Amino acid sequence: MIGRKRRPYDNNGHGTHVAGDAAGNGYLSKGKYKGTSPQADIVGVKVLNKDGIGLDSTIIRGIQW
Repeated sequence: MIGRKRRPYDNNGHGTHVAGDAAGNGYLSKGKYKGTSPQADIVGVKVLNKDGIGLDSTIIRGIQW
């Protein structure tokens, strides 16, 4: 549980946008706009706070995880 929430969430939309660029399946555009790897599995790793701020060390730990 992160931030008292049990379901995934994105405070600012950046992670969702990047995930769509990487692995979007193009469903809403009927396949016109797909990510570069639409078959990829995505795991969200929250490393920034609600304002998009975090320590470099926290980001590195998230990447290493």
